[in-house]
Amino acid sequence: MRKRIFTSFAMEDKWIRDIFVGQAKNERVTYELVDMSVKIPWQNSWKTKCRERIKSCSGMIVLITKNLKNAEGAL
Repeated sequence: MRKRIFTSFAMEDKWIRDIFVGQAKNERVTYELVDMSVKIPWQNSWKTKCRERIKSCSGMIVLITKNLKNAEGAL
């Protein structure tokens, strides 16, 4: 069974997240990535849904870059 890993990042660093997504497609990788990227304006229910997904995961990857301090959703 593949473990679920939640990802958190600044949208400016989406290209780094895409590398992880590409690696996760390898059949030998034992995890799948869960992404809650905000692609539309914030909605109040987003935080609740996000917390539920985080709780259902085995771990989390946070991409820490200079852009993270401005990423409200990641924070």
